Amino acid sequence: MRLYFLRHGIAADARMGQPDAARPLTAEGIAKTEQLAAQLPNFGVTPHTIYTSPKVRAKHTAEIVNDVLQVPLVEDPRIANGFHVGVVQLIVQQHTPSDDLLFVGHEPTFSHTVSHLIGGGQIRVKKGSLIRVDTYGGTPLHGSLVWLLPPRLLS
Repeated sequence: MRLYFLRHGIAADARMGQPDAARPLTAEGIAKTEQLAAQLPNFGVTPHTIYTSPKVRAKHTAEIVNDVLQVPLVEDPRIANGFHVGVVQLIVQQHTPSDDLLFVGHEPTFSHTVSHLIGGGQIRVKKGSLIRVDTYGGTPLHGSLVWLLPPRLLS
């Protein structure tokens, strides 16, 4: 199974009194995410399902991507806070091994989760970066880092 991890696009800074979860994508963030989404088929990204954090910036990123991919989109609060390899394992267990999945979320949890999946090492996930990890199944879930594409390669 191929797992993709997409960090949300560039988001606005929080305004006074605004909850972090309500921060939207900036105009630049929307434009870059649209460019990224258009490139996904060229990289063979064809997930069965997209799972997204419910935070506005991640959800909007997932919606832009899904305008191109046209697959089921699931908002899952476990991806927003406390996202970890155990959550990935639970979600993967709901699918067959041929179902590739795309997760749209946040740092620092994406770096930690991918690092754990591949057995260690430091990963840096900039806004708009896309990671592919091929998993081998089993419990605990583990796999290999196939690529990490920074935003400049996707736009």
